[in-house]
Amino acid sequence: MMQLRVSNSPVSWGVDYANHSGNPPWKRVMNEIAEAGYEWTEPGPIGYYPEDPNFLKAEFKKKGQQVSGGFIFEAVYQKEHAENLREITHRACRLLAPLGGRYLVIVPHVVPERLRVAGRSQEAPRLEEDAWKIFVELVNEMATIITQEYGLSAVIHPHAGSYLEFPDEIEHFMDDIDSTLVQLCLDTGHSAYAGFDPVDFYLKHASSIKHLHFKDIDQDIHRRVIQEKLDFHSAVRAGVFSQLGKGIVDFFSLKRALEQTNYRGFATVEQDCDPTGNTDSLTDARKSLAFLQGVGLLTPE
Repeated sequence: MMQLRVSNSPVSWGVDYANHSGNPPWKRVMNEIAEAGYEWTEPGPIGYYPEDPNFLKAEFKKKGQQVSGGFIFEAVYQKEHAENLREITHRACRLLAPLGGRYLVIVPHVVPERLRVAGRSQEAPRLEEDAWKIFVELVNEMATIITQEYGLSAVIHPHAGSYLEFPDEIEHFMDDIDSTLVQLCLDTGHSAYAGFDPVDFYLKHASSIKHLHFKDIDQDIHRRVIQEKLDFHSAVRAGVFSQLGKGIVDFFSLKRALEQTNYRGFATVEQDCDPTGNTDSLTDARKSLAFLQGVGLLTPE
């Protein structure tokens, strides 16, 4: 039987980086995630919320919330980044494990040469073989820390504008990675942005997919982005990521696929947006949760 727990994250308030000058105050974001009706939550990029797990645990308890997991959004392509990656991985795990987090999502950071052609596979340069091997080695090292030292699950998240975006890259990566350490997080919005159907991809790779991110894509804006060859950041500012149910992702078919495979785990609602733009993240979060309830994608605790 499918068991799906749904969380939300500060990412839906535009918080991709802990110290971005446009970030809303962390207390407001924490309060609004609870106000929107989410029983599960994430702390966002490490350093955005206070890193004292005892303090955070008390704050979440006041709001009747539990922590599902978190993410790391870092460059994972060069050996000179290895020490920084080890440090940020330990920081994330030292926060999440005492909070009862289940997973840590590794998100390869965007790079300029791929941001320019995000969503356009034929134009996108691929990593050279030596750099690809380093990429795999670094993720394996991070996942070893996550799983063996802290007992969390490690999943990799393909991301538009990174070197892990399109199906050929994802499948190549899953062939090369140590599958006892790392499995896959499927993001419905980034899949649709990259031009492939997340439901079809899920059914093909369900045994490897252990976490989900729920996003949706505005069809008209996405079509314009591809036709006009806009970069990924311009697409986000234009509002390419919509409220769930307002875009092209077929969540009804996704529900059937999750039921068919007896998916048991978490999904995090992430509506990428510009924190300095004209957005109402609280309203979007409420409406997205109501949509998921209407689809039947929330299962009882």
